[in-house]
Amino acid sequence: MSPRLRHVIHLGVAARTYAFRVHGVEDPGDPVAVRTRNPSDEADVWTFGPPGSVEILTGSALDLALVFTQRRHPSDTGVRAEGATAALFLSVAQAFGGPAGSGRSPMAR
Repeated sequence: MSPRLRHVIHLGVAARTYAFRVHGVEDPGDPVAVRTRNPSDEADVWTFGPPGSVEILTGSALDLALVFTQRRHPSDTGVRAEGATAALFLSVAQAFGGPAGSGRSPMAR
């Protein structure tokens, strides 16, 4: 896997305000941190957002990028939200412009 996933995750985090707006959901405004590891160097932790936030999204870099690009439903990945605002952000996150993406349905189990 590529450390270039960092850029996709950065776009997803940077587009938070936009994602809430295009989905017609009010952003509670609580800071959300996103934490993952560089897939090429597990000792390299990537943190986006305020490091002291109690609202946190965690998961592998690949899973976060797949969720932010709406290629996978969050429940089909290892992405986890701690806190109500983080969970709400996870439900609307998109790392692309344009209208609200419909996202993916969870895979049948």
